[in-house]
Amino acid sequence: MATVAGLSTPGRDDRGHGIRRWRKDHQDSRLDTASPRFDNSSNDERYDQFIQYAEAIVQVRNEYQGEGWWETIDARGRLATLRKLRNSTARQREEIFLTYILISESKRLSHDGKYEKALSLAHNAVDILEKNFGRVHHQTDNKSVSF
Repeated sequence: MATVAGLSTPGRDDRGHGIRRWRKDHQDSRLDTASPRFDNSSNDERYDQFIQYAEAIVQVRNEYQGEGWWETIDARGRLATLRKLRNSTARQREEIFLTYILISESKRLSHDGKYEKALSLAHNAVDILEKNFGRVHHQTDNKSVSF
């Protein structure tokens, strides 16, 4: 194992089983759980830290899984989100963070069988994401809001 930006990565001699062992440790799930997207602070140093970490994840996934692998694509999407948040204003960040609340609530309502209300909230969330990220961003391009 090697280390890139504080991230343990498979070593060159470890190609066969390295990525499986690395995936098993859920290295990139650490990025999601600690991501500043859930923290509306304007601490740019913190965003820089997460961007560096996300770049390392993309690098490892590209090398061991290839550019077209779904996990690599997801990792690039997370990196794009972090870069966008880093360059956003406090107001934009607030709007973006609101979408995560709307999505969570829409999933809860859907689970409770309140589909119309859930769909309305999901559409509101996607509209906000499209406004802030554009239509070609991974958060909006495939309408990532799912039930």
